[in-house]
Amino acid sequence: GNMANDPAALEKAIGLFQQSLEVRTQDNLRQDWIYSISGEAGALSDLARLRGDAAKMEESNTIYRTLLASLTPEGDRDEWLRASTIVADNTRFIADKQVSLAKLKEAAQLQASVWPHTAAVADQELLNRIGGTSQRIAMTAGEMKDPPAALAIMDAVLAPIPGSATTYRANIEAERGRILYSIAAATQDPAIMDQAIAAYRSAIVPGVEENWANVRSNLALALREKSRMSGQPDQRVEAVEAWEAAQKDETRPKVWENNQRNLASLLDEIGSDAGSSGKNADAFAFYQRSASAWLTLRDRLPRDASPQMRGDAAENGAIALHNAIFYAPTPDKALLDRAIASYQAAAGILRQPGVE
Repeated sequence: GNMANDPAALEKAIGLFQQSLEVRTQDNLRQDWIYSISGEAGALSDLARLRGDAAKMEESNTIYRTLLASLTPEGDRDEWLRASTIVADNTRFIADKQVSLAKLKEAAQLQASVWPHTAAVADQELLNRIGGTSQRIAMTAGEMKDPPAALAIMDAVLAPIPGSATTYRANIEAERGRILYSIAAATQDPAIMDQAIAAYRSAIVPGVEENWANVRSNLALALREKSRMSGQPDQRVEAVEAWEAAQKDETRPKVWENNQRNLASLLDEIGSDAGSSGKNADAFAFYQRSASAWLTLRDRLPRDASPQMRGDAAENGAIALHNAIFYAPTPDKALLDRAIASYQAAAGILRQPGVE
């Protein structure tokens, strides 16, 4: 079985490693000593995680620091990198259990010291451990209830990561974007929202395609809010493009629904503003896109969606078509027929019992 999930086996392993250390020392059988002390510290670490025990994790770190005192990044590079990274991740675990920003800052500083020594490392598993630890520190920071402090920790984690580590940089940038967005929304600071937008854009890189839908929908939110803060309508169009791109890859039904409502509502807003500004061709185009977005939402809602929800989407689609007719360059009977049919379909849904 997996010893990491068996407390009794871990306790036994710790005892056996401690016995071996009675005869293995740094001066006598050094490589065996490194193996035994690493084993003892690793088993303690596994036991601490299994029990959620921060004090036990501190014990593990104390032993790892004894090991590190005998290693150098020049002479024992990979072993030093591995032990240093484990101490940083263990410290992150302690910070999470204690909800301690100070402890998490310590973890970030430890991990930042690791990256400068990784340029010539060929062991991909070790590089993945280093990158994964940096990412976990950033994610733990994002869960703390102090966005400015969390951002400082993320910046410290991100700074030393080389550009070649695109996956880890992208995942941390996505989390930075989320924190920057929360700060910008709370302070109504467009400059900080620009930083959130830049972070989200930095997270859309090859190799992390599975995250693109989520990042793009967050980018769309940031662009929409920046537009509202600064009155820059062009950014609303960029937000529409980001949501449309996100929706092509979004597989979570509820998230897709929320994105689609946001997209359709924003298209309505752009169409309305274009009409108010005398830009009839733009109003016509955006209202047609809005209608398509609303009616796509109506058709893709799950079977258990309430009649109210389905009816609202249908009615909003009909209204968008009706508005498009007003701005059409020439009378458009086909569009009028679509609008009437959409109103009739919406009325049929909304007449069902229990719908207000």
